[in-house]
Amino acid sequence: MPDLLIRGIDGELAERIKEHARDSGITLNTCVLNLLRAALEGDPAKMASRGMLEIDSGSSELRVLGGSWSGDEAKAFRDALSSMEEI
Repeated sequence: MPDLLIRGIDGELAERIKEHARDSGITLNTCVLNLLRAALEGDPAKMASRGMLEIDSGSSELRVLGGSWSGDEAKAFRDALSSMEEI
């Protein structure tokens, strides 16, 4: 299996991942793999409703960061998505 190096992880995100692994009783590697799998299998509307989707205001890039949106922001995103589903 290939190894991947991920650069640019800020301190806050690193701590959140470590806490998640610790709280789940799993290794850090297993935790990151689980988070990546969950992100890739999730659909955007469900991820937004869980506060797992963040839009980088500097670009159109979508990034997965658990809990990064407030409830109001996640609701606004869900509402915007639902209006596009009708098109």
